[in-house]
Amino acid sequence: MTVGGVTSVQSTSEHCSRLRRRRRDGKLRDVDGVAARGFATRVRAMQDFKIQSIVGSCDVKFPIRLEGLALSSGTFANYEPEIFPGLVCYMVEPKIVILVFVSGKIILTRAKASDDIHSSCTRSKRMLSL
Repeated sequence: MTVGGVTSVQSTSEHCSRLRRRRRDGKLRDVDGVAARGFATRVRAMQDFKIQSIVGSCDVKFPIRLEGLALSSGTFANYEPEIFPGLVCYMVEPKIVILVFVSGKIILTRAKASDDIHSSCTRSKRMLSL
């Protein structure tokens, strides 16, 4: 295969993800049978490391009425209980998708930085407590 991609999951932070990449690159150098000239090209390609998506979760510790939240959120929310049991909210800035469940659990996804997750979680808690 001439083109390949590597996905790293379950890292607890951006720093941890970068450390995993360095360790993986070191292990690839130690593999027997890797041609020296072909490996140099692969290592250069692995230096184009970037974080694609960060997922976070939080719990507001109280039940949420999704029907009322969907009506008050307007076009930024989608609630179809027959299709998916949670409310899907689309945040504009930062560009994040928020999944809200009746139990009070919130999942934030598609973030590019961990700061976006933290700010969105506090915003969503404030919005839900009103």
